[in-house]
Amino acid sequence: MANYQAGNYKTADSIFCGIYEPKYPTEIYGYLWCARAKQAQDDSIGSQGLAVEAYDKLAQIGRGLDSTARVAGTADSTKYKAQIVSSYSFLATYYNNIKKDKATAIAYLEKILEVDPTNADAPRFIEILKRPAKQPARPAAGAKPKSATGK
Repeated sequence: MANYQAGNYKTADSIFCGIYEPKYPTEIYGYLWCARAKQAQDDSIGSQGLAVEAYDKLAQIGRGLDSTARVAGTADSTKYKAQIVSSYSFLATYYNNIKKDKATAIAYLEKILEVDPTNADAPRFIEILKRPAKQPARPAAGAKPKSATGK
């Protein structure tokens, strides 16, 4: 944590992803901070996609841990819902904004609803992404296009 807080994200990444996760595979902490450390190494919009794989893994681990708790009948069956939803939100944003892949973005938004059927944002964004793209306005028939100077 000290490395992450000091801005040493590559070191934090190697510790959380390379040491903590394998040593404690059933603890969410390493996966969460691995994803955050990778995200912190990317630019502000995540254009390199450095954290994509880590967030996907975080969501899978969180779902697995919650499912195990559900099968065992414990109260922790939704313990990691916030981390799972946050991961899927990150992934939906990445695929829509960076990859321009609406279908994959929608698939991640639908995964949010699998985990949290009461989530208000996911259906709203799914509806927005499913709207047909707006076509650029065409000049009226017989109208002359303006030149670059507007004359």
